[in-house]
This record gives sequence, structure tokens and C-alpha cells, in this order.
Amino acid sequence: MDKIICFLYTETTGLHKTNDQITKKNLYCYARMVTLNYEIGYIENNVFILSKKVKNIIKPRSMHISEDSIKFHNITQEYAIQNGKEIELVIEEFKNDNKNTTIIVSHNIDFHLKTLISEAFRYNIVLEFNNYLIIDTISFFHKYGFIKLKDLFDKLKIEKNNDEEYDNTELIKLVFFKLYSKFKKSIKKDKK
Repeated sequence: MDKIICFLYTETTGLHKTNDQITKKNLYCYARMVTLNYEIGYIENNVFILSKKVKNIIKPRSMHISEDSIKFHNITQEYAIQNGKEIELVIEEFKNDNKNTTIIVSHNIDFHLKTLISEAFRYNIVLEFNNYLIIDTISFFHKYGFIKLKDLFDKLKIEKNNDEEYDNTELIKLVFFKLYSKFKKSIKKDKK
């Protein structure tokens, strides 16, 4: 069976104020999730076959989407209230969609996983990532250090299709496959 890959990206109300383990005591230190975006698929004949693409906006409940965070994701409180989905439904959908996933990839994945886990914790939903291979493009086979996703995309000289604008999930996918191809080439060189 092919390995199923999930490319994950969350948008939030800001940054986390702690890196500690998530507990009831420090739950308020974690940014709130505004969107949960992911693409799931597999590789066949060196081509990524997309099975599902999800962009869920979270309906705000006991949270405020600040003007500062709106500058990054362009989702206002009003828009999220009108167009968002209940957080429990979004997390359950994510869990169900990833039942057969083997690899989860993101850029600065620790941030995105903590966002997801803290939201699940708030609503008493069990969410574990122990059975997945976790890959973080921020440190996967490059020497650019702690670099922004768009900057890494540019440094890797990934070709764009015309003037197409990519969302962050798409950028993560393109960056991962570029880095992965470099990684595969380096392994072949080492074998010689």
C-alpha cells in the first residue's frame, strides 16, 4: 500500500506564549485556531495524487480574532461567525480523514500540532500523533535554518505555474517534494 501523506497548515489568532506541554493550567497560553487546512494524497509514479483538500474556518467560540491576526489570514470575526464550522466537527473530520495517513508534513510543525492538540484538549477530544511519521520542512534537508515558508520556497527556486498564487498548504507540499527529491539524490550519491 502507498504511504498516505497529509500536508497540514493552521492559521491562528497569534503565536503561542509557551512551549510547555499542554495542560488545563496553561491552555490560555496557546493561540486559538482560526483555520485548519490540509491536503491528503499519495505518490504514484512520482506524481502526487490528491485525494482530499480541506480548508475549514472555525466558528469562534470564546475567542476573538484580533486585527493583528487578520493581517495574516484575512479572516474577520464576523466572517468566521457566518462561515465557520464548529470546532468539534472540524477536528473529528480531520481525525477521520487521516485514519490511513502515515506521514504528516508541515512547516514549523510543532506550532501547528500544538494548535490542533490544544483545541482538541479544550473540547475533550482525543487527538494523538504518535502513529504518524512527522516531517517538518523547517529542518528537513536544507541549511537555511529557521526560515519562513515563503522564503524557503524562493531559496529552493521552485518554479511557479504562471502567476498562480499558492496557499500555504500548497507551498508546504511543493517545498517538501523539492527537498525530498534533493534528499533522494543525496542517498543515491552516497551509495556509489
